[in-house]
Amino acid sequence: MSADCEIMAGVANSWYLRFSLIYSLLSSILCTPCALYCVYRIWKSSRLHFNTKSVFMSHTVAVIIHCVSRSILHFTDLYFYFSAWASACQILPTENRCLFRKPYKYTQFMVETSTIFLTVERVVATISNKSYEHRLQWIGFILILAHNILALSFVEILSIGNDTSQISYYCAVSNAAFNIQKIIPDIIIFTLQSFTFYISIKMIRMNERYQKQFQITHSLSQRYQIKENLRTIATFKVTCLITAIYVLSSGLASIISNILFLDASLAVKYGNVELIQCIPTYYIILIYVFFKVDNKYLPSKVFQIVRHQPENHFSGLQKHFDDAFFHKRKM
Repeated sequence: MSADCEIMAGVANSWYLRFSLIYSLLSSILCTPCALYCVYRIWKSSRLHFNTKSVFMSHTVAVIIHCVSRSILHFTDLYFYFSAWASACQILPTENRCLFRKPYKYTQFMVETSTIFLTVERVVATISNKSYEHRLQWIGFILILAHNILALSFVEILSIGNDTSQISYYCAVSNAAFNIQKIIPDIIIFTLQSFTFYISIKMIRMNERYQKQFQITHSLSQRYQIKENLRTIATFKVTCLITAIYVLSSGLASIISNILFLDASLAVKYGNVELIQCIPTYYIILIYVFFKVDNKYLPSKVFQIVRHQPENHFSGLQKHFDDAFFHKRKM
């Protein structure tokens, strides 16, 4: 037991791990209001289809849950690490203390796969452009269900081979020694993201072709739907690219970390995981780029409305009648 206490002391006293936890905690705190603002924007948006809103809302709520879970975990760890303890065994993670690790990891996978389902929704919108604008809302619920099942499947993959009798020095979903298992979700997600990016480009070209064909022969509602598809898919293409870059970089960094730091201390390995898989930082960058690109595709003036003050309107009307009256008298 004394050996376990020494290992735990090494983890708790590591300044590298403390730094990574402090950085992740601060980024999570900063990310939370950004995500809440996005929830407000999505809720108030009248341009997004119900299905797009549903998937994007699921994505944003997952970010909020992730940031809250991460904040609680990191704050608790830092509290115990900086507290005065006689023996490091007193601060060994308990099951209740690690309760938020699974939702933390589950929502991470939700965030990383959201653009896949957003693009699928836009593909359906393109194919069903004649009847999609106010219909087929059941597709949104199916996409959300599939989204959750995929994320839960990745969590279960990480949990395979866990030894529940093994002492845990840090809250983690996987304590299995088989490291390849830990990057299987990253490989699958990156493959799907790459395919999604390709599909987004195809959808943009298809909608551009539809826009030219439907300009005269189709209804205003259908032309509007095609225009919205172009704007939304173009925005999601950038989102998919950023997410794919994040998944690729974090996956490669995880592989390199497992190879280069194979003999490193547990504290260094834990610190690397928190810095490499820092979803809050990724999301802040993503939201900044998303709104910037989305605003770029919006026309500078959707409607041009000439506004007159009431007094100016009636003054002009009175002048019109006066001119007509005097003109009649002259005749």
